[in-house]
Amino acid sequence: MPAICWSNFSRQMALWQMRAYGPGLIIHLYDNNVTPAPTNVLADFNEASYPGYASIPWDPGLPSIVAPNRAAWAPFSALFPPPLSGGAVSIYGFYITFQTTYGAGHWLMQAARFTGAPISFSPATDPIFFVVQDSDYDINNP
Repeated sequence: MPAICWSNFSRQMALWQMRAYGPGLIIHLYDNNVTPAPTNVLADFNEASYPGYASIPWDPGLPSIVAPNRAAWAPFSALFPPPLSGGAVSIYGFYITFQTTYGAGHWLMQAARFTGAPISFSPATDPIFFVVQDSDYDINNP
């Protein structure tokens, strides 16, 4: 599983947004050669656009308390079907945005590059399947 760039601040912002406005996390695939870093912005990632592609909404619910002052969200399985037609496309990883409900668009929350990226993805290949698993984090320390 790739390492995910996700700061405690981003986790706390996502939790605050979900409590205030409801679920709104969205998982996207990206097809440009980017290695995620804490300094990335949404414009650094080019969302995949092959025939049949669609981003996946993710509602992790509220995190569980796993130890004093520590919380974690339940794992989520993401499945992206292969292109419906055309040649192979290169997929480098995924990123997660929060879709705001008050007109501000999307915020980049986290991103990960697949191990061995790029993945050659064509109508003849299996779907891309991965599990988004958040490790526990300190709820008092952004």
